[in-house]
Amino acid sequence: MFIWDDAALKLITPRHGMAQMISDYYQNNEAHLASWEPLRPEGFHSVDAWEIRIQNKLDDIAEGKGVFFCVMDDAEEEMLGMCELSNIVLGPFNACNLGFSISQKHEGKGIMLEAVSEVVTFAFEKLHLHRVMANHMPANRRSAALLEKLGFEEEGLAKAYLKIAGKWEDHVLRAKINPSTSE
Repeated sequence: MFIWDDAALKLITPRHGMAQMISDYYQNNEAHLASWEPLRPEGFHSVDAWEIRIQNKLDDIAEGKGVFFCVMDDAEEEMLGMCELSNIVLGPFNACNLGFSISQKHEGKGIMLEAVSEVVTFAFEKLHLHRVMANHMPANRRSAALLEKLGFEEEGLAKAYLKIAGKWEDHVLRAKINPSTSE
């Protein structure tokens, strides 16, 4: 288990016993996240489904495939958001994808800026990755602004990149290069 502790929030990898909290986060924010997420089958965010998914996320960590972080309040009583490093590929590529979301009631407070910054630092300093990629729909101005503040450079536009809310959507491709591996 990883814990990235800060005065205002904690980034922790999920552990068994957190399924209810993670399920609550997604179910409470279903309408808020619907515009940016794929359609999900009934029960996708149930407690039982998250019990299984937590084990899968822990397996991904153990196998070096990804790291899922719950963004928690300092007392670990509420999940505020999530950040995930997925599709980690080592070798000559040495890169991953970054995904993130925040609870609607916590938008605009700087929490995601801090959390994503820490997760990118983790990717560069702890995992020694060369490149972190993050993609967003053109209409997602909040994600665009956050990634720009963190130094993610726009690399292009992928047409019909992901099926979001039942429709194929274009995505802006962004990446940040680890300054210590750019040589």
